[in-house]
Amino acid sequence: MKVALVGLPTKNVGNQFPNAGVLLIAQYIRAGGHDVHVIDAVRYGLSVDSVAQRLKSLKPDLIGLS
Repeated sequence: MKVALVGLPTKNVGNQFPNAGVLLIAQYIRAGGHDVHVIDAVRYGLSVDSVAQRLKSLKPDLIGLS
């Protein structure tokens, strides 16, 4: 199963630390043998439209939002 986990954009711009909760969940899902993609919009300053484009190109079976 292909899974995309998304750290959604917030008003806290410039946060240089990855979302630890999302990364822990990603590791757990990977350990189960699934293909996981993390999109950290906060860390990389991505807009909602940019996140949507990435999700369209990934075509995941499941999307998790944080």
